[in-house]
Amino acid sequence: TIDTKRFEGSYDNDIFFEKGFGEMYGADMAQCGYEFDDETLKNTMREFEEKNGRFLTSDEMCVLKEVPQEIRNCYKKLKQKTTDERLDDIFAQVEDKLPGGFDEKVFKNSYYMFAKILSAFMTYKPQKYDGKVNDFLCLDQSGFFMTGDIESLDYAKQAAPVSVNRIWTEGDHFTCMETPNIEKIAEILVGE
Repeated sequence: TIDTKRFEGSYDNDIFFEKGFGEMYGADMAQCGYEFDDETLKNTMREFEEKNGRFLTSDEMCVLKEVPQEIRNCYKKLKQKTTDERLDDIFAQVEDKLPGGFDEKVFKNSYYMFAKILSAFMTYKPQKYDGKVNDFLCLDQSGFFMTGDIESLDYAKQAAPVSVNRIWTEGDHFTCMETPNIEKIAEILVGE
């Protein structure tokens, strides 16, 4: 098998994921209580991953000395609320920005769906693949909340022993799946 992940185990940092999820929808996450410097958080996560081969959990972010005090305090405060309560705060920030019919229930369900997908991805064990690979990447990386750089997270390029067709698409992680960007992606996929 080919395992392209730099880490092992499951993903258990709900607050980190919530932050990225809220930012994807345009929430002011500082107003939702996520009051820490993004670069400090990313550097903390990256350094821990390099040293330990896995990501920090939410619980570890509250107590480990390797985590700056500012982040520990913020995580402790956020952990006093349930995930649903934190999602309520995020939803209040973005409610007027969401398309019609995208109510609080749909918002929360999309969060839990993405969380399940991420959890499944983190535990997936890749196997050898000899087929053709189209690797779609967004030109706008501003909403990209993972800790690695684009090259190290380009799993398709790392895993495929065959040539990978890297395709840069308009939009960000969210808008690449909206018109007109999705039509261009579909055209490439259908044309194969």
